[in-house]
Amino acid sequence: MFLISNWLDTSYSALRPSGLGVTRETFHIVSKEPPDQRHRESTYRPRVHEFLQAGNMLGYNNGDPALYNPAANGLFSMFAELARRGKLSNSDALETCAALARTPVEIVARAHRSSCRKGQRLVAGMTHELAITPNGAYESSTGD
Repeated sequence: MFLISNWLDTSYSALRPSGLGVTRETFHIVSKEPPDQRHRESTYRPRVHEFLQAGNMLGYNNGDPALYNPAANGLFSMFAELARRGKLSNSDALETCAALARTPVEIVARAHRSSCRKGQRLVAGMTHELAITPNGAYESSTGD
């Protein structure tokens, strides 16, 4: 996965002078190592595969990480607790996974729409999500 942004950093205080920037995100998120251009090499992919096969999830957002991460972590903890209690319906269903991906983004978008001063909103457009199974089946409530 890549982060494509015209912002200099996630403080959103300045635009990137060179226009758009692109960074690789997946390996350094999985490994907790600093980003490195070498992570594009195929030797890093097995570790990402192992991470996913162990039942871990990769979460990305193109909105406001300082707001998204607390909301997402709280919701993921809630879903995990419901699953632990055996109360989560269809925990492996694509619809459930898609909802898990979509819900924290919707919360952040709602916060921006309802709380930001005019001209200060960074996110709050249409939300998109895509959940994909290991065998290639996919689900998106927005048809993407």
